[in-house]
Amino acid sequence: MTNQRFPGAHAQDGAEHEAVVAERVAALVGFPGAGKTTVGRALQTKFGWRWVDLDTEIERRAGTSVTSIIRVEGEQRFRDLEQQTLQEVLNWPLDVLSLGGGALLRQANLRELRKRTVIIHLAVELDSAVERVLADESAAACRGHQPLRPLLRTGEGLLLRHEIRSNLERLMEARRGIFDAADVTIVTDGRSAEDVAILVAAEREKLLAAERKL
Repeated sequence: MTNQRFPGAHAQDGAEHEAVVAERVAALVGFPGAGKTTVGRALQTKFGWRWVDLDTEIERRAGTSVTSIIRVEGEQRFRDLEQQTLQEVLNWPLDVLSLGGGALLRQANLRELRKRTVIIHLAVELDSAVERVLADESAAACRGHQPLRPLLRTGEGLLLRHEIRSNLERLMEARRGIFDAADVTIVTDGRSAEDVAILVAAEREKLLAAERKL
């Protein structure tokens, strides 16, 4: 099931309009466990799309993990880095961008995303999100990596299922309505990453085709 809304471009003539269409990136947003990174990677693999995971790019620039940035410098510092990196990345040759839903909390980010991207909300039910986050956290721990998704953490060590569920419920409640800004919503429950990637590609093309007619 998908649900779509598209604001259209505001170019004054055909040449400008086509330029706006050509630049639009598929921006994948959603709660933890929605599949933003997994689907971005699937689009890169299946269609050869140029893909960037915003958190990964922030980590590359900072030389440390998002978890460490938030733990040591605070979430506000992370949001500043996120905004700066987003503004720069959107100027790259790019087809798809995976980013956390928290980026939509800043109006400056939302304005840039509306202007330059098709915002695609990957929706996930709480139970599915819990299982996916638990699997990812366990896999990271087995590889000796730092824990993922720092905004779900309230302490040290591996998150237990009930902690993940409680923290996800808290986050979802705090950010209720945040994805109303999305142009299209795709439900990821019960679908493989490849199936979702195919839907993302189809919905992006459908929305761009509608924009070309405006």
